[in-house]
Amino acid sequence: MSVHAKDEAHRLAHDHIGTEHLLLGLLRQSTGTAARVLTSFGLTAERCARHAVAVVGRGRGAGGGHLPFTPRAKKSLELAVRQALEFGHDHVATEHLLLGLLGLTDGGALDVLARCGVRGEDVRERVLAVLAGFVVPQPRPAVRVFLRYRHEDRHLAGRIGDALDRHLGGAVVEDVRESDVQLLVVSPEGAPPAETSATTIPVLVDGAPPPVGPPHDNRVELRHETFLRDVTRLADLLRHAQPAVG
Repeated sequence: MSVHAKDEAHRLAHDHIGTEHLLLGLLRQSTGTAARVLTSFGLTAERCARHAVAVVGRGRGAGGGHLPFTPRAKKSLELAVRQALEFGHDHVATEHLLLGLLGLTDGGALDVLARCGVRGEDVRERVLAVLAGFVVPQPRPAVRVFLRYRHEDRHLAGRIGDALDRHLGGAVVEDVRESDVQLLVVSPEGAPPAETSATTIPVLVDGAPPPVGPPHDNRVELRHETFLRDVTRLADLLRHAQPAVG
C-alpha cells in the first residue's frame, strides 16, 4: 500500500507522504477491503484526489527517491498496527490502515472525506461491520450536476458549486451532457437560457421569480442570509433527484 501512497504523492508533486496520500493509496488498491468500503460511499480515487489538492494544494515537484511520512501519517500507521493486534490478526491489512486513518483527530485524509460529504464515523462503522461478517453495500451512484448561470452571477454559482461538492462529493460537472440534473441559477436580474438535456431545477436567488417557460416539478429558493441552510436543502433534494441516487 505504501507504493500506492508514494505514487499518489508523486502525482500531486508532493515531497512527503501524508494521510491524504494513504487514503488515495487505499482507494487505488481496489481489491482491498478498505477500497470496497470507501467506494460503497461513492468515493473514487479521482474525486478524492481533486479534494486533496483543494485541501493541501499541489506541490512543486518531488524527487524520485525516498519520501518521508508526515507525523500524522506515521501515527495512523501505528494505530493500524494496534487495530490489527486488537482484532487478533497476524498481519496489517487495508481495513486496519483505514481504521488507523479514522483514528486520528485531524489531517488531510479526514479533511478530504469531509469535503466529499462522508463522515469518518460512518466509514469506521462500516469497516467494523465488514470485520463482523456483514456484506459491503454496493457503491451508490453520485448525482452529476451542471450549473447554468449568467456571466454576471458566476461568483454566486461558484459558491453554490463548491458547497454542493462538499455535500455530494464532487458532484458538479462541466459538460451538461454528462449531467443528471441541471441547476438553473436565477437571480433577481434574470435567468440564463436553459437546455432540456437534463432534469432542470431552478434555484431562485433572493426572491427571484421562476424563469419563463414550462413549469418545473422542483425549485429551490436560496437567500444570501440563509445560504448554508438553503444549500443543504438543495443537496438533500439532489440526492433524491433520480432513482439511482441514495
